[in-house]
Amino acid sequence: NITFKEPFQHNNSTGILGTCHTHTRIYNVPKNIKDELYPETYKSSRQLIHVQPFSMDQDIPDYDMDSEDEKWLSQQAERLDIRPLQYEEMMDRLEKSSGQQVITLKEAKLLLRDDDDIIIAVYDYWLNKRLKTSFFNKPFFLFLATPLIPQVKTEKRDGSTNNNPYVAFRRRTEKMQTRKNRKNDEASYEKMLKLRRDLSRAV
Repeated sequence: NITFKEPFQHNNSTGILGTCHTHTRIYNVPKNIKDELYPETYKSSRQLIHVQPFSMDQDIPDYDMDSEDEKWLSQQAERLDIRPLQYEEMMDRLEKSSGQQVITLKEAKLLLRDDDDIIIAVYDYWLNKRLKTSFFNKPFFLFLATPLIPQVKTEKRDGSTNNNPYVAFRRRTEKMQTRKNRKNDEASYEKMLKLRRDLSRAV
């Protein structure tokens, strides 16, 4: 058997301030409960606090599939082994490497580094989708194709976008006009003395 000690306090209020005595109660713990709490195979842990190492979160592509992309992927499922996340990553790389001027198929192969059949299929689909969004909808004007990922236009440092109404955020050029601090000059001091004298006379 093992013993369990429980300290408790006993207050003696015979005096004005009273005294406090500490006693210890001892209980016998049955063996079956002891075996249940502390099995023979139990080993104390070396450390009580476990901290998981910091890990970089997986980068999520900015490109988000739409219903048209899902339909195209379902059609290509038998011919190409491509996952939705893999497709979004490929489209995201193509978009971020192109801007308004699209990259060539040769550049896309160097960029994506995947199976040639998958790269060619995704590149052709991406190129046709860009062509649909272009203003002129002609292959000759592919350099004017609209990016598939929405981008917020910001002001350039050279000031070339000052007249562009689609620039959302602009740098502050003029300083903010703040209230000037009042100065205690001699004329104001004399006026305060005169006002104080007039008030004292009125009272």
